[in-house]
Amino acid sequence: MILLSGLVPGKDIEIVYTGLRPGEKLYEELLTDKETTLQTHHSKIMKASVEELDARKVLAKIDDLLNMLYTRKKKEVVEMIKLLVPEYTSSYSNLSKKQVSTN
Repeated sequence: MILLSGLVPGKDIEIVYTGLRPGEKLYEELLTDKETTLQTHHSKIMKASVEELDARKVLAKIDDLLNMLYTRKKKEVVEMIKLLVPEYTSSYSNLSKKQVSTN
C-alpha cells in the first residue's frame, strides 16, 4: 500500500514491528466446529455450510445476557456467553477450561 501510494517504506513511512498486543489474534475463525465448507468451481473459493439456529431462541439468550451484564458476577456472564457461543474461551483462567452445558 505504501508503494502504491508512491512512497518508499522505511524512508517516507517508518515501519515498526511490535508483535501481538493483548486481544489481537493471528487468524480469525470463520466457521464454528459444527460448520463446514463446500467446494465451488474454483479451488480457492469455498462456500460455507452454516449451522441453522432458531433466531427467537438466540435473541432470547442475548436479552438474558444483556439483563445479566449489570446484575451478575463475571463468572455468570461468561457462562451465558458460552451458552451463546460454545467455542468461546474466557480469558479468565479459572473459567476458560469449564465447559457449560448447552441444554
